[in-house]
Amino acid sequence: MALDATGSAAAIAALAAAAGWESVSIYLLSGDPVPLYADMSQPTQVLLDDWRRMFTPAMNLQARLCVLAGAASGVAAFGLRGENQTAAAAFGVAAACNAGIFWYTLAKIMPVNRRLLTPGQAEKAEGEPGVRSLLKQWGEMHGVRTAFGAVALAAAAYGTHALLTRS
Repeated sequence: MALDATGSAAAIAALAAAAGWESVSIYLLSGDPVPLYADMSQPTQVLLDDWRRMFTPAMNLQARLCVLAGAASGVAAFGLRGENQTAAAAFGVAAACNAGIFWYTLAKIMPVNRRLLTPGQAEKAEGEPGVRSLLKQWGEMHGVRTAFGAVALAAAAYGTHALLTRS
């Protein structure tokens, strides 16, 4: 049985976007400044400046990848529902996880982002211990998004596998 070009393209786009999103997410989770929040030898302002420097480019890239992964997963799930239910279900899970990432970001992480982003505001309102606490909170919440992303990537990989190995 020949693969449908649209379903195949959507599957590959979903897998690639999920892999890209997860790669950036793991990098941010393991890179500085967030894991250094407890290192008192690092000046708080340096940690905050580093976070602010990485935030906008990472947000722009991850937002696009999340939307692309979610949309492509949804298209693949919808398009494959009649001919490969295993792949369709896997891409449905991937789409749901990407929707979860988007919702969690808007509902939980954005309030922390807003408090950290405005120069001078976090420092004045939160003080040094408060800024470190916010960075710790951001890192923990980003870990939740990273877990959602890992499930989305695994589901997209499994869906692609199910699509390609079906005889």
